[in-house]
Amino acid sequence: MKKLYIAVLSALVLGISPKMMSQNTPEIPNNSFENWTSEGFIIFQYESPTGWQSLSVDIDTFGIQFSYPISSVNKTTDAQSGTYAAILETKQFDELISSALSSMGNIEFTGLPSIMSIGKINVLSMITDLAGMMNDDMGMESLLQTLLAGDISNYLQGGMPLNGFTPGGLKGHYKYIPGENSTDDAAMILLVGTRYDSGSNRRSVTGLGMSVLEATNNEYQEFEIPYFTLPLGTADSLEIIIFSSQIQNMAIGSKLYIDNLSLSGTNSINSADDSKINCYPNPTIGNITLSISDNSSADVIFYNNVGQKVLEQKDCDNGTIFTLPQSGTYLMVVTQNGHKTVKTIVVK
Repeated sequence: MKKLYIAVLSALVLGISPKMMSQNTPEIPNNSFENWTSEGFIIFQYESPTGWQSLSVDIDTFGIQFSYPISSVNKTTDAQSGTYAAILETKQFDELISSALSSMGNIEFTGLPSIMSIGKINVLSMITDLAGMMNDDMGMESLLQTLLAGDISNYLQGGMPLNGFTPGGLKGHYKYIPGENSTDDAAMILLVGTRYDSGSNRRSVTGLGMSVLEATNNEYQEFEIPYFTLPLGTADSLEIIIFSSQIQNMAIGSKLYIDNLSLSGTNSINSADDSKINCYPNPTIGNITLSISDNSSADVIFYNNVGQKVLEQKDCDNGTIFTLPQSGTYLMVVTQNGHKTVKTIVVK
């Protein structure tokens, strides 16, 4: 199975080389897993590493909405450095989840790896499609290719904004203890670069990285996973998904300890003219004024936090006012004489 995952990735990125290390590398949110947030509802209380999401489903009962964990991620003081690390464990489904899956048809899973990701995974959509493909006796390679060829927003929402940065790889520290009586289980990390295309109104996969993390002794080891850019354009967002087991080889009780993640790569945004470009007020209640110190014109594009283009205007002069109607965080990309400057805008 490990060879199959690597073969799938190799087929997808044939002839494409990973990028090299550079400065201006964005930092992965809560990359050392020191910060944790309480989530859930009444008796369904659990903690998630801040900036990450564990696998859960949204439930609406009698008009009350809450998030129910399918697989949880816990914090541990057994860290590579600092106070905490994240620990993911493969467990059997509880009665509520087993009943829900049974009602969806012939789904053979009795347990699931703990899974955490930066963006949200649409569990119901993914499980439903996976079950249909498995019932059609699709091989794992065909299954993955089918999932990744579609509109990825059906399965993943959000992710880490790249702001012109092209990932080269993911580094970190881990230790892995397979479940009892298991000799073949391993953890897995998947990197998915995506880009929103306003023409087709879909989010497509534009880059991939994948690796398995095999059993270790009781000491942390360093790992590095290369990221490969596909010939479909550069990514505007990166999703990092971490599994405590491989789906087809999972063993109940397998545990993955993960700590201190970092990205390498190159930054395609030239900020040489950054001092000439500004905007105010920021934060704002909706209006943004462009400030260009040398009074030359520039092209301006605003993207929302899922990478969708929400406003574009060419040949903007100093003092041009833009209106962003909804609250949230935006990226303002200003192109002037071939140079790009990126500003983060907060609308209250």
